[in-house]
Amino acid sequence: GGGGSKSIYDVNIGDRRYALALPNVVDDGETIRNKWMVVLREPANTERVRSTGLPVNTVCEIFPVQVNEIPFPALLMARYQDLPYEVRDVKNPNTSIWNTSILAGQPLDAQTFKNLFGGVLTDISTMIGNGVQVMRDSINLCIDRGQLRIFLNDLGSAAFERVLPRNLPYVAKIYTGWAVGALLNALHETEYQAYKRFLEIQLDPDTAESFYTILSQEVLRNVG
Repeated sequence: GGGGSKSIYDVNIGDRRYALALPNVVDDGETIRNKWMVVLREPANTERVRSTGLPVNTVCEIFPVQVNEIPFPALLMARYQDLPYEVRDVKNPNTSIWNTSILAGQPLDAQTFKNLFGGVLTDISTMIGNGVQVMRDSINLCIDRGQLRIFLNDLGSAAFERVLPRNLPYVAKIYTGWAVGALLNALHETEYQAYKRFLEIQLDPDTAESFYTILSQEVLRNVG
């Protein structure tokens, strides 16, 4: 499986199974090399994000392998099914874990959605407060002990820099919008259809400006 710069393989190492990433060979050699240089930054960046308390992969380390008898630095990770949370990866739905219903059949309106999304909004506040800067593809969702939360991965291109006060509203709104997009991709099709009217009206960024403002204001209230 995999996508983007990686091909992911399910491997046995010792008495455990892992996800092993190697370059996705779809580009020319120089492009592959440049993309993999970014991947090699993932362990350090993942550890730094982990230190903030945000959910990330529990294993992310460089692992030496032989590719056509040539030493190569692969990336070793825990498989999604072995993590302590249920990951919904927007880029890799086939490897996501779909055991739990996110909306659980409850009535959905602006207030219940805000409550449901509370853990995600708190995690976005943590990201901003710790200067964690990522691209959209790094933002996924997970269910952690029954609570919906952010799950960050593919962190090779992550940066760490304090967000200037004047930029806080913009960054909060961007991350909130990306997280809502991740939610829409994380729903079972039956869930999406059951709540289609709410999701397409309240969560449409072209028509739901005020609702996004409410959510991003909640993020800003929690930024330390």
